[in-house]
Amino acid sequence: MGNLVVLNFLFSILLYAVIIVFGVWFALTLIKTNRERNEMLKIISKQLTSLELNGKEE
Repeated sequence: MGNLVVLNFLFSILLYAVIIVFGVWFALTLIKTNRERNEMLKIISKQLTSLELNGKEE
């Protein structure tokens, strides 16, 4: 009976650890994606600004 309690406790700890690791992975992936998107938007913004300053219109 004691072994079952220990196994149940270890399974609970493992489950919480997996949930925390997944949460951290998801957050880091989200941050990385947003950084890449912001970089692309920054490049587009600079190109549009240079077009406006040069007076070019399409």
